[in-house]
Amino acid sequence: MIQKSNLFIVVLSVLTLASCKEDPKKNIPTVIQPEVMDSIFSHQFEGLIPCPDCPGIETTLSIHADSTLNKRFYYQGKEDFPQRLSGVWKLKDSVFEANFDGNKEFYKIKSGRVLARVGSDRKEVIGKLAQDYLLGLAQKVAVDSLAAVYTLGDSLSDPYRVLELKHLKKNNFEVKLQLTSQDKTAEFLAQGVYNPEAHQIEVPLAESYPDLSGVMIIQFSRHKVHIGTQEKDETEALKSFWEGISIGGTYSKEEKPLVDTTL
Repeated sequence: MIQKSNLFIVVLSVLTLASCKEDPKKNIPTVIQPEVMDSIFSHQFEGLIPCPDCPGIETTLSIHADSTLNKRFYYQGKEDFPQRLSGVWKLKDSVFEANFDGNKEFYKIKSGRVLARVGSDRKEVIGKLAQDYLLGLAQKVAVDSLAAVYTLGDSLSDPYRVLELKHLKKNNFEVKLQLTSQDKTAEFLAQGVYNPEAHQIEVPLAESYPDLSGVMIIQFSRHKVHIGTQEKDETEALKSFWEGISIGGTYSKEEKPLVDTTL
């Protein structure tokens, strides 16, 4: 006959063994192959993350081998300009914990080509919405594809703003902006350089207009450009071309008219 104290020891041992059998891989760390990490560090990842009060959040993530990362994001349909954050990361198993000045986000490695935005519990979204939280390998930007005409307002606006970006060579652009009203026009003409990391054209104002200072920024999102300045205290320079009305704002890409092939 087994004594009660011995019986307790036997039961405890059985439960301990059972728990080990239920989750034998619980403490085994996930190992990410070096070639996968190299792919992540050498590319950008992008996607359209769901948004509760807008069509979606355009998101681009760059993760670097020196434990830093950059994130660009734009709330579609909002008046706000695209934003850019810098932070640091640490990797636990297959999940990057990104820290942007105390705000944490979590990205799970699916492969060298796909990351998944996950919750603080490191669990992926499941079901029909799962694909919406994936960031895929970003396509390299063809610099000459940025050359286009963008407009703010319409022909009835006063003034009507038209931005034309002309690709010159390498990352150099001519920036021409025309403001038109019923009785006059004004024109801004300068040159800028495309910064691929920030996905924006930077225009030093003093090079074309010695009386002005600061850097005009032309940021890109899907089908739109956003004109502002590098520093907040430089925004007044954008009002120098039209009686205090700024050339800054969000411009929509002008779609090319369809060609009627029946003619």
